[in-house]
Amino acid sequence: MTTLVLTRLSTLARAIPRERLVSTTSGIVGLNWAATSLTSQMGERFLGLLSYCFSGTGTSKINFGANAIVAGDGTVAADIREHVIDSGTTYTFLPGSYLEQVKAAVESVVTAERAPSTYGMLCYYSNLIDIFPVITMHFSGGADLVLDNNNVYVNMGGGGSFCLALMDGDPMQVSIFGNRAQNNFLVGYDPSSMVVSFKPTDCSALF
Repeated sequence: MTTLVLTRLSTLARAIPRERLVSTTSGIVGLNWAATSLTSQMGERFLGLLSYCFSGTGTSKINFGANAIVAGDGTVAADIREHVIDSGTTYTFLPGSYLEQVKAAVESVVTAERAPSTYGMLCYYSNLIDIFPVITMHFSGGADLVLDNNNVYVNMGGGGSFCLALMDGDPMQVSIFGNRAQNNFLVGYDPSSMVVSFKPTDCSALF
């Protein structure tokens, strides 16, 4: 990208050469369906369609328009009107009452010694992630998304313990599906149907 175009609802725009940007960080791009977002500014050519695939490490890929359609074996489609699918939030947040049920289910299975809690997470001493139960996200409309253990358990402190990467969404009482849970899924958004699709994918193999 050689320029960055900033626009307003008035459709006034200004192109800024990349070398004049002060920060050396990657920055944030708005990809929702508001009038000022990048996807909306692309217009009818791309129909608001986008998909991305996070590898968890290294470079990840994003597609727009026809290239963003997610389909095929293993694809799960969910209605997103009652959920926040957030590529900018690391962990997944659940309302407190639901989170406690998930923690209780994990505790009923895992026999390893409890480790000190980090940010209120449920943690255990272990060098193996396979001792933890598989978690399935149940979306409205009957869509069930089976998560890999690397999506929902995080190795803390460089090794020796794992924590459940789910956090308390209270007091907002909101469910936020964070980017760690989305790793190695091709995630596609279709604004016309308000549906998000997930397809298990080795995202590192897309490059």
